[in-house]
Amino acid sequence: HSVLEVQGGKRALIAKSQRIYELALEILCLFRPDPMSTWHWAQRAKARALSDVLGTGAVLPARILEELAHYPDSLQLIQQERDLVARLNHVSPEKRLDLRGELNGLWQQMMQAAHLAEYLELRLGLALDADDLTILLTPAEQTEPACLCVDWVAVGDRLFLLALRPGQPAHLERLPLRLSTVRTFVQDNLSRANFRSNLRDTPEVLQDMAPLIAPLATLSHPED
Repeated sequence: HSVLEVQGGKRALIAKSQRIYELALEILCLFRPDPMSTWHWAQRAKARALSDVLGTGAVLPARILEELAHYPDSLQLIQQERDLVARLNHVSPEKRLDLRGELNGLWQQMMQAAHLAEYLELRLGLALDADDLTILLTPAEQTEPACLCVDWVAVGDRLFLLALRPGQPAHLERLPLRLSTVRTFVQDNLSRANFRSNLRDTPEVLQDMAPLIAPLATLSHPED
């Protein structure tokens, strides 16, 4: 296949996977409201999007490479993974199935190594769950600031604010602003050509977007 054909196929796959997340969020926001499940799907969507952007052939962050330099065996597994992925793009469809099985087996082997967890999160689009978040963000001392995690979710032209404080139930709130309204505002006021001058000379224009953050007045506390 040509490079253009491969890239076109990848874009089509990404579009289909994004549609799965869109449908899940639509169900959980509109038809069967479930803030906690919505939060999980939103994190999975972001993790998958990051994985799609990076791609299996992307350069790893320097910090991860430095950590893995202490594990030569793991670096060898990563090289095997890259070789398999490279071969996938150049074999016939009937051989591709066998290679995918081999690649999945390699990923299962890599999952047994704790120091490869972050690498696999990037490669496979794995998301943190609520328990992981609680461990990461619960203050060790009472004097430390607490954390409130906030996402904005679009379902069609509707916008929702999704907030989660570690160790507590998630909160989902529908916003009065439409996604199309926000996009028009960004285009008119925060384009590359005028956003600096607008923020300097007429910052009050941002009040039009105040509904995007209004729920945080009650969901957050000072110093969060």
